Amino acid sequence: MRIAHVTRQFTPGVGGLENVVHNLAKAQRDAGHQVKVVTLNRLFSNLAAILPERDDIDGIEVVRVPFRGLRRYPIAPKVLHHIKGADVVHVHAIDFFFDFLALTSLIHRRPLVVTPHGGFFHTRFAARLKTIYFHTVTRALIKTYRAVINVSRHDHELFQRIRERGTVFSRMVAMVLSGMSLAFGPVT
Repeated sequence: MRIAHVTRQFTPGVGGLENVVHNLAKAQRDAGHQVKVVTLNRLFSNLAAILPERDDIDGIEVVRVPFRGLRRYPIAPKVLHHIKGADVVHVHAIDFFFDFLALTSLIHRRPLVVTPHGGFFHTRFAARLKTIYFHTVTRALIKTYRAVINVSRHDHELFQRIRERGTVFSRMVAMVLSGMSLAFGPVT
């Protein structure tokens, strides 16, 4: 299977999301899948440095796309060029990539799945606006995703609520508890 992971930040960036996507991609590669990661061309920790457009990290193809805008909502429409041919596109987080790939789903016609990784509720910044956006825009766009794969009970409960209304029966909400590193074993 050809799997394209789409995430704002990836190795060499350091963080929870970066580790989860890296470990998942390695496990899929080890299972015999063709895996690609599409990510931004700059790390949020050093916006001045532009990373190579293409890379191979642990046998995983990495493609980096330029972006405009803020770290909170980086705009990177070139993502569309790099998901062609994927059997599934796995979007990590609720951000521009989530919105844009849902809005362009009739153009790219790739099956979409999403892991919210907490959505955008990590800080109290613009909390009311985030809540309104979540219950309107995110609720509407999530219908284009074939699955929501949650990695916490909080995410599962949150996204189950907005998937209940208007959900097509072939859609699903799943919960997979995950740790930061597969090397430490499953979370109990």
